[in-house]
Amino acid sequence: MAASLPSQYSSLGKTSEEERDESVKEVERSYERYRELISALPKEKGWVSDLCLYEGFWYERRAGLEGIMFAQEHFQARPTDVFLISTPKSGTTWLKALIFAIMKRTCYTDSTHPLLTTNPHDCIPFLELRLFRQPPIADVEKLPSPRLLAVHIPYTSLPKSILCSGCKIVYLRRDSKDVLISMWFYKAKMRSKELPPLSLEEAFKLFSKGLSIYGPFWDHVLGYWNASLECPQRFFFLRYEDLKKETSINVRRLAEFFGATFLRGGESGSGLWRKL
Repeated sequence: MAASLPSQYSSLGKTSEEERDESVKEVERSYERYRELISALPKEKGWVSDLCLYEGFWYERRAGLEGIMFAQEHFQARPTDVFLISTPKSGTTWLKALIFAIMKRTCYTDSTHPLLTTNPHDCIPFLELRLFRQPPIADVEKLPSPRLLAVHIPYTSLPKSILCSGCKIVYLRRDSKDVLISMWFYKAKMRSKELPPLSLEEAFKLFSKGLSIYGPFWDHVLGYWNASLECPQRFFFLRYEDLKKETSINVRRLAEFFGATFLRGGESGSGLWRKL
């Protein structure tokens, strides 16, 4: 994760210093209230620290849950927004790069493309894990449309404005075994040296019980799978394995889902996506 946000995600800006100060204080009061709510949630032993149960899913205390609560109360989606949603460790970074290349295909040349120097997580930032993680928050209202954003939030916990806005949502699903192994390696690096190593067997038991960040895994996946069946014009359900096996075909499908007509004969714009 980068140390600072790109300039377009600068913190709250108001017409006067007094208004800005009051807005910042109001946000800080909201986050204090969220922390009080989180302290009272049911908890279970997690992979690195305790997990909190919120609206049927498990979260690490200081890893996005406050941001989810703020988004549920304050985020206003636009019909032109594009959201990339997944469980953690599902290939999100790669898909962020592909979607950014598709959506910005006419904005840059291959030699000036931001993806050559910028982390995909900065190009399509996480709402709850980055922009709304803690005060001072980013002023997403200042972003021009279409806004490209990402979340790990389960379907049943999405802000109502996202569900009602008509915005496009791409959901990336990876094989559960690969998610488990990737998560195990990732969390092993974060685990305190004062704790014994987390065995793969123990990680498997926790994962199978649904005790993983943003888990239960299958509940998360099924929420978006069902949404894609009910509303395929808004929800694009993509399997990581399919994207890896047939990248060009699935990039074309994504482009068509977004209403783009490139990747045909005589294509114009950046071809950087082929190198990603």
